[in-house]
Amino acid sequence: MNRTIIHMIFFIIISTMVYGCSTCNRLNRNAMDVRVTNDPNVVKDCEYIQSISKKEMNFLSGLNYDTLESCTNDLRNQTANLGGNIFYIVTQNGNPAYVYMKGDVYKCK
Repeated sequence: MNRTIIHMIFFIIISTMVYGCSTCNRLNRNAMDVRVTNDPNVVKDCEYIQSISKKEMNFLSGLNYDTLESCTNDLRNQTANLGGNIFYIVTQNGNPAYVYMKGDVYKCK
């Protein structure tokens, strides 16, 4: 194989890996205390704020922990920005290409 082609392939692989890592959602400082739950008893006496959802795509390496963490971090950030402290998961599913989560934001005492 030609050296130029090898260098191009190497560059594409490295660029793809760096891009994949740079798109992960980081948890904001104000969202560190946001809890995620699927237990309806946790939110039964709480104030409902609104529903939110997130679909996190991952075409390169399939469904993995980073994709789930990125999706959860984004939803926790949204919850905190809306004034909530609990994200109640209503729907969660995924496959090798994406993870999808939908839930409700609550403010609990």
